[in-house]
Amino acid sequence: MTALRHPLWDSGLAAAVDAAIRNVVEFGDTDLFADPIEARWLQAAPEQARQAVLSLHENFRLRRPGRPEVLRALFPVGHSGYRLGTQIDPVWNLYLLSLVILAGPAIEPSRPARSREMVYSFRFMAPDERARIFDPECGWRAFTQRSLQLAGTHAQAVVCDISDFYHRIGPAAAQAALERTGVHPALAQRIARVLRALDADTVGLPIGGPASRLIAEAVLGQMDELLDKAGVIFCRFVDDIRLFTTTRDAALNHLALLSRELLLRGLSLQKSKTRILPGRELAAELAIGQALQLGPSKGGDARPEAGGTNAADLRRLLLAPAQFDPYSGLRAQRNARLEAFAQHPGALPLLRREFSKSRINPAVARNMLSALAFMAENEAEQALLFLLDARRQSVVLPVVGKLLTVAGEQAARMGEAAQVRLREALVALFKRGGALLHLPSSQAQALRVLQALPPDTAPDTQALWQRVFSQTNEPLVRREVLLLWGAWGAVDALRAIARGRRLRTGWEQRALAWAMAGAGLQVPEPSTASRSQPSPCGSPWVRWLAVRRA
Repeated sequence: MTALRHPLWDSGLAAAVDAAIRNVVEFGDTDLFADPIEARWLQAAPEQARQAVLSLHENFRLRRPGRPEVLRALFPVGHSGYRLGTQIDPVWNLYLLSLVILAGPAIEPSRPARSREMVYSFRFMAPDERARIFDPECGWRAFTQRSLQLAGTHAQAVVCDISDFYHRIGPAAAQAALERTGVHPALAQRIARVLRALDADTVGLPIGGPASRLIAEAVLGQMDELLDKAGVIFCRFVDDIRLFTTTRDAALNHLALLSRELLLRGLSLQKSKTRILPGRELAAELAIGQALQLGPSKGGDARPEAGGTNAADLRRLLLAPAQFDPYSGLRAQRNARLEAFAQHPGALPLLRREFSKSRINPAVARNMLSALAFMAENEAEQALLFLLDARRQSVVLPVVGKLLTVAGEQAARMGEAAQVRLREALVALFKRGGALLHLPSSQAQALRVLQALPPDTAPDTQALWQRVFSQTNEPLVRREVLLLWGAWGAVDALRAIARGRRLRTGWEQRALAWAMAGAGLQVPEPSTASRSQPSPCGSPWVRWLAVRRA
């Protein structure tokens, strides 16, 4: 495929594609959606995946790239807010990530140097042996530590973040920002074209994957430069910004400067989250839990112990900002403090008490859920069954994604009897309906957890999945029902779907191929609609998945 070489910017495209494939295999395509079954294809046949991406690149040259299939779903944020996540067709996702990896060496030098201790988010580096493209030493914790240091030496601090940041970045803004950093115009234009194909003109950057993260950093680079030239002392992690000054008047001036520059670029600060406070108060917030030392003993209860902790101390420990990274998506956070919390005798009672309130603190709740990984198996099971009880649906709603992710992780270490109890709790939620599974994204996550649990062959449960499949137009949910039927060996349901040709998207057709092959069934040819799409969304890819699964 020598014709793919471009003298200006894509001579390294093949190597960037290889790095993108390894990155997706290692870290997933998004931190919001469950890993797609297509990831098996990337891992087992990277050469085929590379050729598919290069073929898409050639289709762009010929001005016939087609349209990618994307899955979009709302995910809860807090008690009444949502964000729109995007899962991109795997080949298009690899192509966008490959282009951004090519742009990375130009983007990173345009940003404030790491040694300046200003910007801590997604510092690009050449892909390492694990295909990481972001410096693991420069992240949320380093940002928090730097904030704590600056708060201790400045009388005033401003805490703020940008409202709906990713959704407000369109292709034109992305292209202009990339060119400003030194990315070759042809490469910047190609990235913008891919974003337009993903409807970024309407919904902004796709949320959930690494490509958007680096593009967003390029967009904020001009703001970083402006603050630096104005002599503002600040540190930033993505859209979380903290400014530090000696007087309140200076804090107001710096906040006005930042607000003006953002508004001129179509961005704005979240008014409800913008605060001016004494540096010592911010330092106290950031330092919560620093001095707490929890012992691993499982004896006793949650009452205060000599030289130990009580329930209030345990809760404050979980509030420590340094221990919660809001940009890690649904991935469990594993660290020594959460382990110490989980091993304390008051952990399970405190979890029950916290989730019995009418309104939870999401930061505390997420850390409690992460701590389940360190609890004894029986305690983790008790906690999950307590949280999945229908009576707590509205309380758990702000952290439902985290809860279901943790449930899937814990299922692997449960005994069969505990797995059956977890399955019954999840099936009951589907049967009753209600707040917890009112979003397709939550339904899909719950179905993914069920795939790892023992089958339920009861007729009413099988009829339930038929209703879920037939009553929704969401390919995200239909895909997971197909995979559930495959995992549970529901051959009659799979045969009926294959005969009826009721699948609207490539996502569903590939899920059917994977499910039928796993159930030992002959996989039908994909529909005509699928064949019309660029490879590998058509027959070869579906066939490959089926053969590999069989």
